[in-house]
Amino acid sequence: MVTVVSMIGIWMAEVYLSMLWNLDGRGFSELSHRLPYWDFTNLWAGSRMAIDGHVAVLFDVDAYRAALRAMFSPDLQNQEWSYPPSILLLGVPLATLPILPAYLIWTVGTVLCLWLAIRPLKLGTALE
Repeated sequence: MVTVVSMIGIWMAEVYLSMLWNLDGRGFSELSHRLPYWDFTNLWAGSRMAIDGHVAVLFDVDAYRAALRAMFSPDLQNQEWSYPPSILLLGVPLATLPILPAYLIWTVGTVLCLWLAIRPLKLGTALE
């Protein structure tokens, strides 16, 4: 059952997120000036490179950074491919989508997996 308190909480979260995440010349986040999916860009972009036949770029730091900057922004901070190649099995299907929908699927999937993992612990009715 939805209560007034939970509705107010949802509204406050929406207001906060609308102020926190807005796209401007400095980036997408008012706090970090980064995209909300900053770390996810490694998985998505690396998988996109693999789809395009450029797996070797993942292991050449300078080429990888140049490719990321070409994909996202010349001002992108330094990032490295830090995953084992087997992660591409998860990343390639996501890289067939634009990055924001892929990030949302990744995030919802992660939360769902967490919920499924802690559900057997029966921590209370709030999780049910």
